Amino acid sequence: MNAVILIVDDESSVRHALKRRLSREGYEVHVAAAAAQGLDQLERLMPDLIIADLRMPQMDGLSFIAEVRERDGLVPIFAITGYGSVESAVAAMKCGATEFFEKPFDIEAVVERVARALESRALRKEVLQLRPELAGMGGEGEVLLGRSAEMRAIYRSIKQLSRSASTTVLIEGESGTGKELVAKAIHYTSGRREKPFVAVNCAALTESLLEAELFGYEKGAFTGAAASGKIGLFEAANGGTIFLDEIGEMGYDLQAKLLRVLEDKKFLRVGGTENIAVDVRVIASTNRKLQDRVREGRFRQDLYFRLKVVTIHTPPLRERKDDILPFAKHFLEIYNRQFGRQIAGFSPEAERLLQSYPWPGNVRELKNVVESSVILESGDTVTPRHLQLDAARLLGEPERDPAAGQAMFGCGADGGGVGDEDLSIAAVERRHILRVLNETMWQRGMAAGLLGIHRTTLANKIREYGLANA
Repeated sequence: MNAVILIVDDESSVRHALKRRLSREGYEVHVAAAAAQGLDQLERLMPDLIIADLRMPQMDGLSFIAEVRERDGLVPIFAITGYGSVESAVAAMKCGATEFFEKPFDIEAVVERVARALESRALRKEVLQLRPELAGMGGEGEVLLGRSAEMRAIYRSIKQLSRSASTTVLIEGESGTGKELVAKAIHYTSGRREKPFVAVNCAALTESLLEAELFGYEKGAFTGAAASGKIGLFEAANGGTIFLDEIGEMGYDLQAKLLRVLEDKKFLRVGGTENIAVDVRVIASTNRKLQDRVREGRFRQDLYFRLKVVTIHTPPLRERKDDILPFAKHFLEIYNRQFGRQIAGFSPEAERLLQSYPWPGNVRELKNVVESSVILESGDTVTPRHLQLDAARLLGEPERDPAAGQAMFGCGADGGGVGDEDLSIAAVERRHILRVLNETMWQRGMAAGLLGIHRTTLANKIREYGLANA
């Protein structure tokens, strides 16, 4: 995705000259005629670079720069003015400007500095993405990546939530879409970043065990309780954030106790008689539609509304195809280091398969597919034959029972039953191409058209899979 630049200047000639020239470089350029208008666009655009005039009516450029710095401490800001002086340059830098230009300026010099600033900013972003431990977010691979419009919306929400350390958040999305990573990002960009981030899977424990884990228990509270009692996860997270994963699986009675914590910031341990006060931000996630659970009488409506103060939706990978290859390349780098490999990337055919696959397991499935391909691949490029993808899903077929699977794959040109058949992507592609060739009486032009590939690509496939002798 192209870098976004915001130009704020009350002179239309300057705005449009800069926009025309920077647009020719491929940047996405937006303009504002006043500081207030620029601030209105700031949250929506999340610009990668800002160019602002220092002399503007109502709010001047120095105030604008200072306000931008309050909201975003990293974005490069170029200050320009027709009344250049050492004093104005120093004032602009003190307010947070990173560059200073005096009118009339050399527009090519501005373009060069813009490119340099954006390159530096991109490098800083890459470091933060590939080394999340620098931001306290945990191990390698735990990283929010993505350049799609959907991910940019999530980044904006995280940035807005960083200004509030207590707002309750509900994260919705399918399994494997990175809901916990979003929760961690909210925590580590907030004022609670120095305090604990505690995650608990509400679906992994029975209601009684989950209650004891969340709120702790006094000694002798129940059979098998530790003699000294135990503090709960809410106490362990005091001052920080608790992440309640799969909140929709929490028992109905326990939901009432959670609601009280959210409302009063107090709770009782299991078997306890004294209220314990905590200061904890609650972030919950669900892969279910909680509204449906409310209608079914399995989730409290008052808790539902208390949780969804701010709601973030993590879209499935199939709805943000621009993010598939960046994720795949990121995981490839991780597993290259882990397994001591030097695989350079993915072949064009492999990239096409990655982008056309529906990814029912989302980012988690993609990560596993890349890991297996690095283990299996003997060359320096990942090819389709080592992508462990679900063949039926790749071909757009509905799920079949074993008998139907045998009918589809079992007694074709390659023979053999489904039990002993190679169901790798390469094998399925080979059988599919051979079937189309046979149906077209080996008219390669017609076959290539039906397969949706170039005739040269078909020739290469025939040679690669040894079909000429099949």
